[in-house]
Amino acid sequence: MLVAYAVTYLFGTLGTAIYCANVAPRLLGIADLKAAARAKEIELGMHGTTAAVGLPDDAGLPAVSEPADYGADDDLAGNQQVEVSDQTRVANDFVIIGIGVAVGVLVGVVTFDIGSFPLTLTPSVGALLLGLLIGWRRGTPEEPGQQAPGVQWFFETAGLTVFVAMIGINAGPGFVDGMRDFGVELLLAGIAVTLISLVAGTLVARYIFRFDPVLTLGLLVGAMATSAAVGSVREAADSNVPVLSYGVPFAVANIVRSIGGAVVVAVLA
Repeated sequence: MLVAYAVTYLFGTLGTAIYCANVAPRLLGIADLKAAARAKEIELGMHGTTAAVGLPDDAGLPAVSEPADYGADDDLAGNQQVEVSDQTRVANDFVIIGIGVAVGVLVGVVTFDIGSFPLTLTPSVGALLLGLLIGWRRGTPEEPGQQAPGVQWFFETAGLTVFVAMIGINAGPGFVDGMRDFGVELLLAGIAVTLISLVAGTLVARYIFRFDPVLTLGLLVGAMATSAAVGSVREAADSNVPVLSYGVPFAVANIVRSIGGAVVVAVLA
């Protein structure tokens, strides 16, 4: 069973990331994903002129007018420039972020037993929920949890890169053994299950439920319980909008997967 998991998990993770970032937008009728994401940001009030410093429009920054002409011998112009620079500076609140991640992980590891089935949010979902709470509270520069855009980019890029590298390291030995013992059939089965689920989910979301196309991308990633694909979709959209619909499907997918796995083992045993 572990060998089959290693072989199928590799494409299940990387295939989901590639599909959701490149194929799903076309099936959802999105001609320009970045433009669609920006339009959704404006609709949700997430986008504005202060985005360059990582703050929403209503971040509470005072309006800055053009500096007055004080003359070459007056140093007030220089002081005015320093004041504007201070107004737009974003502090990095690592303490709040660290506490939020720690609390989220502790919430996520709690397991509830329903009959003989253990249910848990998982640490990643717990951290995501606390992150959403912190993000909701940091509407102005005075609120805790602020992060500069460069710091956010580093955490997201480095975290995704390390996560994908660990997937390869962990799946590598089992993947090689599985390909040697069972051939390519096991890999093809994993590809088929992954793609059928993703394509079916995409079509149902578009034609039956008529979900918003950009939010559907996060929904697909969450339904596949593939955390690594979040970064790929966010990078393709150049926006955090797809992440908004990721948390709930991810939690539901983990619950269904836990129950479904136990049922399948009981039926096939």
